[in-house]
Parts: sequence; structure tokens; C-alpha cells
Amino acid sequence: MKSKALFLTLFSSFASLAAEDGKTVLPPPPQDQGLPYTRSSQAMALAKIEGGITVFPGSRYGYINALRVRLDDRDLLRAAALARDGMLFVPPSFASLVGLRDIKAPPIPADLTPIANRWVYSPAELGAKPDFTPPPEVPTSRVNDRPWVSITHLAESAGLVVSRHSSGLVYLGKRPLDFDAGGQDLLESVITLFDTPEKFADPDIATKSIPNLTRQGKWTNHVKVTPEQLAVLNGPETEWPTAPKESYDFHGFNQKLLGSKVPPPGVYPRLLFCPEDVPMLAARVKSTTVGQMSLIEMEHLLQKSFWD
Repeated sequence: MKSKALFLTLFSSFASLAAEDGKTVLPPPPQDQGLPYTRSSQAMALAKIEGGITVFPGSRYGYINALRVRLDDRDLLRAAALARDGMLFVPPSFASLVGLRDIKAPPIPADLTPIANRWVYSPAELGAKPDFTPPPEVPTSRVNDRPWVSITHLAESAGLVVSRHSSGLVYLGKRPLDFDAGGQDLLESVITLFDTPEKFADPDIATKSIPNLTRQGKWTNHVKVTPEQLAVLNGPETEWPTAPKESYDFHGFNQKLLGSKVPPPGVYPRLLFCPEDVPMLAARVKSTTVGQMSLIEMEHLLQKSFWD
């Protein structure tokens, strides 16, 4: 539920800033020392975990040889590494990459190289097996109707060294990883690698590392919250029951009216159109005046924001 903590942190930050007179300018932290959320943070953090597999509980990403990889192709939003019974469980597809040699990532499309440092690979692109079955001595746990795998036990069975940190960070490699080497700031930069668009891996790191958030303090300084409420916020996401597939009733449903065929689970885009529709939509945009103007505007905005 740290996504709620992220929202409350940012909301209280905006409220605090709105109350300022607008004349106080906070100096930015040094950008070349690998401090969390600075320009050098990602590169120095990736250099620290190069050559192994790194996983953090609660994140949908893992890192293999410093490449960011989603843990699962079937469930892009909920497949986060799960700490349970003192073990760390991951989906079978990601687990199948443990112990593989010479993992090679496909090249990033040339027109997307400006965002190469934000690229996320799928397990399939690296040679994963979606229906991977671990050795019998490796513990599994039922998650989302599938047997997830204890990644630390699997690594040990493959002859890898497992390094654990009290934060929950786990590193698997041929050699142990000294988490303290490089100092606390570098360790925290490694943890921030596991931030996802909807939540911080550790909200406290952002609070003390980003000047505006440091000035306004933790969100609990501005909002009354009981220990019980805080425990709920910091606890696991609520898993609401869903209707079983065998109860689905498609009688009278005309699938042809969708316009596009429904892709297999885990394939996106899928809501309004499917991947096969992209060439047609791109050609339609490029062939109209309004579409061409929109493309120019979007490219300009991306150059000034996301690609900058």
C-alpha cells in the first residue's frame, strides 16, 4: 500500500509549497556523487549491482546484469516480488532466468534510444520460460493461482551466492555483494531503482533526499494517523475477490463489434486497440493534417520533457 504513501507524500509536498511565498529557492544536491534522485544516481547504482540479479520486495522490476526487467509478462500491474515466510518469491518466468549464462538483451529500437535508461525488458525477451518448474528442493508458494518460486533457494541450487540486506534487498551473483561499500547514499540509490510509476520502493528515501520533500517533512507530520492506520497503509495491497472464469457468460456477445481481436493475456495495448492495429493507426495519423500537427506537437513536448 505504499502507493498511498506516495500520493500523500506528494500531496502534502504540493500543499506545503503552495503555502510558501515563492521566494525561497532550495539549492539542489550535488548531481555527481550518486545521491538518490540525482542525475548520477542511476548509473552509479547500476554499476554496483552489475553482473548479478537484484530483487526488492514489493517491486514489479528486477535487475539482471544491470538491465531492468519486469517480473512477469502475464500480470504487468500486480506481479511484484513477494516476501512471505522469510523467503522472497517471484513469478516462474523471471525465476527461469536465474542461472542462465550469456543472457543477451535485444537492441532498443533506434527511435527510442533517447529513453534507453528507462527501458524495461520483458522476461521473454531475455529467454525466460513462462511455465518454468524449479527443482523439487526449491520452495514455491501459490500466488495469483500460480506457483511462484523462492528466488534465493533457486539461486543457491544453481551455485550462486545470495547476499541479503535488512531493507529486503537481495543480490544473487557469483560473488557476495558488500552492501555497505560506497556508503549509505549509494545503497539507497540502489533501492530507488525499484521505484515504480505508482509507488516508491522506500518513501523515506525520497523524503530525505528530495529538497522540497525534506522541507515539508514526512506526510505524517501534517496528517493525523493512528498506528493501526499506518500499518494498513504499509501492509500488502488488498486482494479483492473476482468472479471465477467458469462463471463468465458470453452468450449473445458479438466479438466482431470490438473491431480488433482480443490479444492473449499480458499483451498490450489491449483495451481500445491491439498491436496489430498500430500500423493502421500510425498511417492514419500521418495522412491527415490534424494528425501531422499533433505529431509535431508531441515530439516537441517529449524533447522538452520526457526525453530531456
